[in-house]
Amino acid sequence: NKQVNTPLLISAARGICDASGYLWMYMLVYKIIGKHRKNIILIILNLFLSLSIGLMSGSRGPSVNIILSGVIQAYFIYSILEKSKVRKRGSVGKIIIAVSIAIISFQLMGGLIGRDKENNFTFFYYLAIYLSAPLYNLDYLINNFSMGVPIYNSLTFYRIFFDISKFLKIENIAQTITLPYLFNNSFFMGNVYTIYGILLSDGGYLFMIIFISVMAILAQIMFINVTSYKVCREYQFISVRLIFYSYMLVTVAFSFFSARFYADIFNRNFLQTMLYWVIIKKINLKIKDRSLA
Repeated sequence: NKQVNTPLLISAARGICDASGYLWMYMLVYKIIGKHRKNIILIILNLFLSLSIGLMSGSRGPSVNIILSGVIQAYFIYSILEKSKVRKRGSVGKIIIAVSIAIISFQLMGGLIGRDKENNFTFFYYLAIYLSAPLYNLDYLINNFSMGVPIYNSLTFYRIFFDISKFLKIENIAQTITLPYLFNNSFFMGNVYTIYGILLSDGGYLFMIIFISVMAILAQIMFINVTSYKVCREYQFISVRLIFYSYMLVTVAFSFFSARFYADIFNRNFLQTMLYWVIIKKINLKIKDRSLA
């Protein structure tokens, strides 16, 4: 049961592999939409390796994130290549398709790594539980839990205080209060309470309003940025800003389950991921010295 730290080289290699998955997905999406076949098999193999490494760790989250990011990137790249604007028309259908892909991917990858095999969960079981449990749990939290904890005990900023403790080489000051797992009529509802539940538990209604607003403002700023003419011209050279926005949008979507936006973006690992994106892009351009076409 003794914990052993992963060697720095292996840890960095794992980080690079995970980060590169988003770039391989971007390149694959661009080539499919732009109908460019050059090196597409090599890109698919690299993407498969990135997805496999994530699954080998026992977690399906990173692989699902990459797939959903690719869906978002495809929407924007298609809009630019077809010389059309990002339209609101048909948005509901696109959201339904994206949610369906997320649930199917989540269930499929869970099966690949051996999860839920004994329970033999069906697709409709996943659909019912994953779309209703967070709302049931949120209602339970509002009616039964007290609100407000010391900031270093908050679930919202756990990763930040964990990284600070690790950087200062001191005992972890982030002592979070784990929200309980719930059941309803013998159905397992998990311990997902939506981002609203996490923020309410951490600081109450005002705290929730402030940080939901911050999330919305940051997402809107990035949307305006990636749809600007200058950035759209970068798409054929791998747009790190579009990759960042697709990553951000996935965390916003998964905030339906927990405070993924703050947990996945405001931490040291994501800063390293962005650095890897920039480095890999520079290396790619230096080798090719031309667009993805």
